[in-house]
Amino acid sequence: MCRCPRARCRIYILGGMLLSLLLLLAIHASIQYNFSSYETYITQIYEQDPEPSQDQRFAILKRYNDRLTDPKVITRHTSTYDIKFASSLSLFTCITMQLTPPTPICIYNMTEDKFISHDLLTTGIWEGHVLYDFIDVLRRDADVGVIDIGANIGVYSLVAAQMGHQVVSVEPLLDNIARLGAAARKAGTQDRITVLHNAVADVRTTAQIIENYENKGDTRIVLGYHGCAGQCPQAVKTIWLDDLLEVVTFKKAIIKIDCQGYEHRAFKHAADLLDAIQVEYIYMEWITMKSYYSSANQVDTHLVQDMMSQFLHRRYRPYSLDAHGARPLDPLDWHSWPSDVVWRSLPTHKEKTWLRRNHYLHWPAVMG
Repeated sequence: MCRCPRARCRIYILGGMLLSLLLLLAIHASIQYNFSSYETYITQIYEQDPEPSQDQRFAILKRYNDRLTDPKVITRHTSTYDIKFASSLSLFTCITMQLTPPTPICIYNMTEDKFISHDLLTTGIWEGHVLYDFIDVLRRDADVGVIDIGANIGVYSLVAAQMGHQVVSVEPLLDNIARLGAAARKAGTQDRITVLHNAVADVRTTAQIIENYENKGDTRIVLGYHGCAGQCPQAVKTIWLDDLLEVVTFKKAIIKIDCQGYEHRAFKHAADLLDAIQVEYIYMEWITMKSYYSSANQVDTHLVQDMMSQFLHRRYRPYSLDAHGARPLDPLDWHSWPSDVVWRSLPTHKEKTWLRRNHYLHWPAVMG
C-alpha cells in the first residue's frame, strides 16, 4: 500500500511508467539498423567525387559491416530497408526501359556492369525472353504479388510495381538497393516495393558479399563473416525463403529467383511459404543449376534433385524460356535445359491448351 499522499503517489507511478517507456524506446532504437547513415555517407562521397575510389567505398562499408555483425542489431530474420531514404537521383544515371508501361531504372556505367546496365543502356531492355513472359503473366492477374529474389538494380521489381503490383525484393548489395530505391522514387512506386537487405540461403547466418566489379549480375555470397582489417567486403544476413512470410501481405505470387547458384539451397526451406501463398510461376535462372548435374560435389547435385522433386510433388512443371517459344521440359534431362526456365503450377485441361498455344508470346511483337 502507498504510504505517501495520494497526489504524490500518482506522480511517482506516472514517473516510473514514463521512465520505463523511455527505457524501452532506447533499447528498441539501439537494436535497429541505421540504414540511412550508409546513404548519408555514400551521398556525401559521391557529391565530393562522382567516381569515388575503392578505398573510400571500403571505408564506408567497413563502418557498416562493424555495425551489421553486432548481435544487438538482430531483431528478426528479415532486414527491411526503407527505400524512402534512397540516394538522390542526381547520383545515378537513370533511363527509361523500353516497355509498356515505360519504367525508370537507374544503372551503372558500362565498365562496372558490362551486361545488365550495358543492355539496358543500349537496347532499353534486359532478358527480354523472360521479362516479356513475366509481364504477360502480370497482365492476366491484377491481384498477384511478386517476390524478387536477387533483385539486382530492380528490373523485375520496378516493372511489376509500375504495373500496380505489390513487390517484395530481396537484394544483398547496397549499391543495387540504392539504385532500385532511386528509380522507385522517380516512378512514384516506392510504396509498392518492400526491399529486404538480405541474401537467401539454406542457413541463417552472416555472409560476405563477393562483388564482380565488371558484372554486377555476378554478385555472390560466401557464408560466414568473422570481421577483417583493411579492405573488407560487405556483409549481409542470410535468411530462409520461409522468412519472407514476415513481410509478404499478398495471397498469390510469382517468384523470380536469380541468386547465382544458390537457388537449390534457397528452396530447402520454402515449404511454409509455398503452403501459405499460391505461387503459380517460379522464374529461375538455370545456367548454374545444370552445371551441378556432373559436379564433383554431389551435395549440390542431390540438392537440385530434391528441389525438383519438391516442385513436381507440388504439381509444378518446367517450361523453357527462349526466343523459340515455350516447350515442356523433361525433368530427367535437366542438365540440358536452357539458361532460363519457368516452373508453372499444373493447369487444368483448358489452361493447358491455352498455355501451349500462348504461354510464350513472340516477344519482339510485344514491344509498344
